[in-house]
Amino acid sequence: MRNPLLYFGVGMRISGIVRDINTKRPIEGALVSFCGHSTTTDERGEFELEIPLGSVCTLRVTARDYSPYEEPLIILSPVYREIELVPVVPILG
Repeated sequence: MRNPLLYFGVGMRISGIVRDINTKRPIEGALVSFCGHSTTTDERGEFELEIPLGSVCTLRVTARDYSPYEEPLIILSPVYREIELVPVVPILG
């Protein structure tokens, strides 16, 4: 078996979908970032990033009116995530 770390710099894909945890509806326009690369989700809540193999960073997803999502990852193969964001409840007072 080949050592995947020998192929550092080869592009790997991080992709997935971002949804509201309560309604399960896709969230359009969420910012997805990893290792200095970023993109926004499309109308279906989907995203895709090309990242060098062996990257070690935190996947971050932010969207207006939602709590941020963070997940540390080591990229040794393509990654797919279904991310559910929690709405921020406004404090009424």
